[in-house]
This record gives sequence, structure tokens and C-alpha cells, in this order.
Amino acid sequence: MFLHNRDSRWLFRARKVTLVGPKGQRRSVSLRAREGAGRRVLGFISEVSNPEQAAGLKDWKILVPISSLPKPDPDEFYISQVEGMEVWVAGRRVGVVRHVHSQGPNDILEVKMPGGIGYVPALETHIESIDLENSRVLICEGALAESDL
Repeated sequence: MFLHNRDSRWLFRARKVTLVGPKGQRRSVSLRAREGAGRRVLGFISEVSNPEQAAGLKDWKILVPISSLPKPDPDEFYISQVEGMEVWVAGRRVGVVRHVHSQGPNDILEVKMPGGIGYVPALETHIESIDLENSRVLICEGALAESDL
């Protein structure tokens, strides 16, 4: 299980979540977590009682309604809030955030544009602001290749 905020203890109490399988099947379950070895977080699903049942959930996603999550601080947001936002550069709309990748030291915004797909590191040097109220990501000039705009 991967947590974006490793310091959060929100899942250390059992929570109702929805599991979504690779073919779209859904299951409502109770999930709680605890720290594991190294950077791992171990998840426990009350309805799963043996290794075979756990192996059957490989590639399933865990969905949590955003309304049940703790409110982020004013300068914070959830990744799901950014996906689908319009992307603007120097006063013009250039695309839409298609996905946020969280695989390295910082997140990367995948931007769908008329000329293709662009990638923008989620760094202050590349992103001017994320405007949740207007559903816009304002990125710095030069953060995307001009040929893609």
C-alpha cells in the first residue's frame, strides 16, 4: 500500500473503503494500516483472513471518498483534486492535467495538450500556482516544450 503522506495516521484506525478490481468489480471493506519495515505501510482488511485471499486482491485499487479525508491545510490539496484541472501558461489555456505521477522525489503532472502529452515536475520552479477554486494549474513559461503547446 502506498500513502502520499507517510506521516498521516488517518488509516491507523479502521476505515470503510471501496476496493476496485482490475475488471471494475467493487467491494466495500474495512481497512486499517500500521507501519511496516522501512518505508512500507501494511494494510489489514478485516474481510481477508488468509494469504490466498490477500493474493486475490493484487492489482485492486483502494478508493476513499474525499469527503471522509481530513481537510488539507490551506496551502495543501489532494492529488485527485488536480487531475482534470485546466493548465494555463502566460494567460492561455494549453491543456488539462491527465494524471499525477508519484514515483520519485516529487510528483509529475501529465498534461494532455493539442500537440501531445507533456510532463511538468511539481516544483515551485515549474508551477506558479494551483487554483482549486477555479480548477486551474498555472505553470511557468518554459515548463512545457513549445512544440507541444
